[in-house]
Amino acid sequence: GTYYTGGIAGCSSEDSIQACSSSATVNGNYVVGGIVGDFSVSGTMLSCYATGKVTGTTYVGAVAGQNNINSTITACYWSGDATTGVGREQNGATSTVYKVGENVITWQSATTTMNTAIKMWNADNDNACPYHYEQQAGDSNPPVLEDGAPQ
Repeated sequence: GTYYTGGIAGCSSEDSIQACSSSATVNGNYVVGGIVGDFSVSGTMLSCYATGKVTGTTYVGAVAGQNNINSTITACYWSGDATTGVGREQNGATSTVYKVGENVITWQSATTTMNTAIKMWNADNDNACPYHYEQQAGDSNPPVLEDGAPQ
């Protein structure tokens, strides 16, 4: 794609995205992300991760190219060559994204944090996310999404 290109969606507005992953190779020019290109207008992205290669010229992020207009990205992770998780953040948007392999962050610690975030979100949203991540001790690969809310 050229504009607003993502591994799962080019643009996402007023949406809620939980427990997703993308290993897609994503290439674009403007607003390019491993999961979503442009995430905006009070959206919520929670407990997602990206492992694919993401390239572009302007506003490029391993998770999102742009987080905009009061949207929130929480407990999301990436691995690979990308230097930033979110290419641009503006207009009241907030992001907590982390690169696996830096600052002692492992897939095991990411799995724990993503499952905790799902539990907290479920407590406020009638257990609307019926999935959790599984990670075997010592496994250096990304987690696997399984049926059933986190315990």
